[in-house]
Amino acid sequence: YANGPEWVFAPEAVAVPSDRRNHMRRIVDADGNAVRAIRSNGREYRYACDATTPPCDVWDDISHLNQRDPERTGYPTQKPLALLERIIAGSSGPGDLVLDPFCGSGTTVVAAQRLGRRWMGIDASPSAIEVCERRLAGG
Repeated sequence: YANGPEWVFAPEAVAVPSDRRNHMRRIVDADGNAVRAIRSNGREYRYACDATTPPCDVWDDISHLNQRDPERTGYPTQKPLALLERIIAGSSGPGDLVLDPFCGSGTTVVAAQRLGRRWMGIDASPSAIEVCERRLAGG
């Protein structure tokens, strides 16, 4: 959500490694750069090996938190930190304010703080506030 006409979307912040590698041959171009190439309809298309692309609609490159994940806080609706970091990095800039009105385990505010954003976390549950405070304190 953006309040007003000024909004941020940084595609480079959510980019993932390109998956164009499986059917293309790897070559080194005249400048010494590694590229993937494919010929189609008489034309050659080249893509840098380190190229990135925006992720598809389903972000399956960020795994869920399993039961033994060290990131786990015990809060039932906790999301992976990598997921919230990608969302915040792609939709805000350094110094922007990030609001999570149902902060639960505090993943959003931890991600915002790590990325240099100001943040505001709200929750009605005292246990949620305790979990969030503990995470922000580094414990």
